[in-house]
Amino acid sequence: MPSSSQIRNALAYMAVTVLVLVFLNIYSASASRDLMFKAKCSSAQDKLKVVTSSFSGVDALTQETAEQIIAVIGDMNVTRLIVTDASGRALYDSVPGQNAEGKFVLLEPVVQALGGSDFFHCVYENSTLKSYAASPVLLHDTVVGCVYLMEYDASQGSIIASLERTIFRGSLVLIGIIFLCAVVFTVTGSSRMRRIMTSMRLVREGEYSHKIQMRGSDEYATLAAEFNKLTDKLQQTEITERQFVSDASHELKTPLASIKLLSDSILQNEMDADTMREFVSDIGSEADRLTRMTQKLLTLNRAESAEPLKIDDSKFSPDQCVFDEDGIYWSFIRFEGDTAVIHGCGELYRFARPAIDDPDQTEWIAFEKY
Repeated sequence: MPSSSQIRNALAYMAVTVLVLVFLNIYSASASRDLMFKAKCSSAQDKLKVVTSSFSGVDALTQETAEQIIAVIGDMNVTRLIVTDASGRALYDSVPGQNAEGKFVLLEPVVQALGGSDFFHCVYENSTLKSYAASPVLLHDTVVGCVYLMEYDASQGSIIASLERTIFRGSLVLIGIIFLCAVVFTVTGSSRMRRIMTSMRLVREGEYSHKIQMRGSDEYATLAAEFNKLTDKLQQTEITERQFVSDASHELKTPLASIKLLSDSILQNEMDADTMREFVSDIGSEADRLTRMTQKLLTLNRAESAEPLKIDDSKFSPDQCVFDEDGIYWSFIRFEGDTAVIHGCGELYRFARPAIDDPDQTEWIAFEKY
């Protein structure tokens, strides 16, 4: 099973992808509608210009002249066309069933057009593109009426709906592909991580010769390569330790065998005092040799298991010398190989690590007073 972190990462990638696709869907839908709205606006303005310019040559705007001019222009390919006088009363209505002739048409586009301004508004509802436009009719620079048109374009609306459906379906397909890729990558990554975890458990149990064979150049392959280097180091350390134990055992065995041989000779043979003193002296030499080797082993053990030195700067100021009844305080900074770096009175001093022959002299510097 994939780990929780991998599942969280996959879900995060999916969430980001879904958000991006939602944004693209909204943006593409808005952009396509804006393009359609601009096209409708341009078309409506052209139609209104044709009608209003046709009224420019008449002496008065009446119901009769309105009907005549519209008849000459012909079909405008709009859902509804209304011509009003300056008071907003309809002089012509292209929809017989909703004939508004002789009635006041106080729609917002009509009111704005009678005020001398052009009006256009377009909305997309129920897969239909609905546009509303109005323009004033001017005679001698005076508003004498307006032309109002309304158009319901289902074909353009169906184009928008089809485009949005296509984008939405494409987004769903893309989300499905990304989901499958995320699942594949998560399972693959989880499998590679399980191999690394299994190898770590084997090495923890002492199988330092175990290696991870992993192809590729990703993070898992890099981690496996570093893991193999670590096991090589551990294996070499184990070999060195075994060799050290073997050598140390041999070195200890030699003086012990000599002591055993000399002591047996003293016990089993009659010898004069000079010979006995010589044998006892040899036993003492071998014992001193054992003592030195043991002391070196203890010193090596302390050096390997020594904890980091604790730094005490509580009474030390780097810009001045602090004195008390014991003298100046110096503070340890760090080790550089066998050299200790000491900070005192704003200066850096380096002292070589002294040779330690006394097994009790283990902490040779941590915080010293001078």
